[in-house]
Amino acid sequence: MVKKILPIALGFSLAIMPQISVAQVVELVEAAQTAQSNSDYEKAETTWQQVIKLQPKDAFAYARLGDTFFSQSRNDEGIAAYEQALKLQKSPKIYRDYGEKLRDSEKLDASVIAYKEAIKLEPKNDDAHYGLGLTYSQQEKYPEAIAAIRQAISIKPIYSYYQALGATFVAAEKFDEGIAAFRQAIALQPEYSWLYNSVAETLIKQGKTKDAIATYRQAIKLDPTSYTSYTGLAEILDYPQAVATLTQYAKEDPKNDIPLHVLGYVFTQKEDFVSAFKVFQQAIAIKPSAENYVLLGNNFVSQKNLEAAANAYRQAIKLEPEDYRYQALAEVLIQQNKLNEAMAMCQKTIEIKTEYEFYKTYDTCATVGFANYQKQGMSSVIAMYTQLAKKIHPKNMSDLYVSFGSLIISSEKPNKADAKLAFKEALKLNPRNQQALAQMKELEKTNKY
Repeated sequence: MVKKILPIALGFSLAIMPQISVAQVVELVEAAQTAQSNSDYEKAETTWQQVIKLQPKDAFAYARLGDTFFSQSRNDEGIAAYEQALKLQKSPKIYRDYGEKLRDSEKLDASVIAYKEAIKLEPKNDDAHYGLGLTYSQQEKYPEAIAAIRQAISIKPIYSYYQALGATFVAAEKFDEGIAAFRQAIALQPEYSWLYNSVAETLIKQGKTKDAIATYRQAIKLDPTSYTSYTGLAEILDYPQAVATLTQYAKEDPKNDIPLHVLGYVFTQKEDFVSAFKVFQQAIAIKPSAENYVLLGNNFVSQKNLEAAANAYRQAIKLEPEDYRYQALAEVLIQQNKLNEAMAMCQKTIEIKTEYEFYKTYDTCATVGFANYQKQGMSSVIAMYTQLAKKIHPKNMSDLYVSFGSLIISSEKPNKADAKLAFKEALKLNPRNQQALAQMKELEKTNKY
């Protein structure tokens, strides 16, 4: 990927500024791309700015800088960077990328314009036609969306375009056409079970239950580990038939725990927690995975057996020490009034090492912070988080305050003043935290009424 981008990124100003080391620019571009792929947008931003300082006429460097802004929800800055890129070079690729970022940011009218500019410059750009179709679909302009995606297909008839065409037809309630498009996708990729799921879901909308059942069975035959296929099948069968069918699948494939997952889900929906418990135990016997222990833990929570739930979650953590696993355990400990033990779970998540350190969320610490807040008030949480800030990157700490503030807002009796204080603390650590800014704006709006 780097080799494809580097020649473009280096082609503008080195001839004008011969004193610049080519190796220096190459190193910066590689560092920026690596940071961006690792979601370290702060580092990517500063590195692309260094590239631009050395090569002020490098349109693609401005576009990639725009990507870092959009990835941080700093949309106005992203737009400004892309507009500067386009002043330097009217490139179909830059217009296409710009259209995608605008669509993702729900600036749909501007996205349409960008895609159309890309198509003017390169009429056979299938990506641009496809992106234009997706944007029209988001606008619920289905005839335009269908026409644009069909144009993409005429240039490059790949399965993903047919899949998108099918989804657009279904959104427009043209179910027969949708199924036909999905079947075109299947013809190109007959081994992809999720395409059969799309057909089955559309058949259900038409009331063709028997055909949907047969299609889900085709999907399961292709991929016996597809949770979605088993769940879709179970939801259109009546309860006894769903139990019998899933039990049969489990017998036919005794080393496969997925039918048992779904069977446990079916029992849980009927609040038959005892039967679900037995099924999850069977799943663990087949595969003692973190997911199976979590399912067992969730079952114990439903039965209000919190100690057993905590033990199951601890088993899951041994196998997969991730933040969301610790969060489940912390929630149970909080219900048991074991706040100190829950706080220890928060500390454990800080110790988790990952190559995506910049992207960590610390949801466990948000959950524990909210429990602390309910018990001891805002000052206790600030003191707790001040200690955590010694070990957590300011950007991540800012996000943690946002998560905590959001929990206050979504509580039964939200204290808006305390939520506002949490978002202020977030902005102290990261003044560009878009979620914090949006929450503050929303709170100020509600205070006017």
